[in-house]
Parts: sequence; structure tokens; C-alpha cells
Amino acid sequence: MKPLSVLFFVLIIASCSDEKDKNKTPARLKDIPDKAFWVGGVDSGNWFYVDYVHAHRNNAVIKVYNGQDGSLIISKKFILICPVGVQMLIDNLQEQISAFDREKIYLKSTNGKKSCYLQ
Repeated sequence: MKPLSVLFFVLIIASCSDEKDKNKTPARLKDIPDKAFWVGGVDSGNWFYVDYVHAHRNNAVIKVYNGQDGSLIISKKFILICPVGVQMLIDNLQEQISAFDREKIYLKSTNGKKSCYLQ
């Protein structure tokens, strides 16, 4: 095998394993429900448990757990808020949630537009 081919192969393997580590889910702590899902990376993030989604898909009851110690941060009914001109429904929160700032749950942007959030 040529040295350049070997280097290329090693770089691809290294980049794949690095991406896998970024998305690694930490061990679930005892107080976190089985149906809760992880949003974050190796170093930080939160567990989200969707208790209920309204039939119109514009609000949901969600519990957010601390990723470090498993303590409940918040449990409340969150309402979907979108910027003018952006329409979105709560569809699959496990795929839609991007971050939580202890007040708002941010959703991933669609089509490069400003993103919606839950508050």
C-alpha cells in the first residue's frame, strides 16, 4: 500500500471515531426514566423525558434531567414558539432538540431559517 493511501485511510478512521465520541450517550443514572433520551456530547448535555405532546403538536410536557448527576432540572408544559414566517410542529423531539439553557429548549433549524424553541 502506498504511504499516501495509508495516511488517507488513517485520517478517515480517526475522523469517524472522533464523531462517534462526540455523540456518545453517557450511562443513564438511576433517577432518569428509561424512555428519556440524551441530547449533548461526551462532556455535557441533558436527559429529556417527553411525558405528553398535545394533539395539535404545539406544546408538550417535558422533564429535563441534569446530565452530570441525574437531578430533575425542570418539569413543565413547554409551548412552541417560532419566529414570524417559520412554521414547525413538534414531531419527533428526540431528533428536533438541539440544546437547553435552563429556560428554553432550542430546536434544530429547518432550511437555514431561524429556529423555533420551547418555553
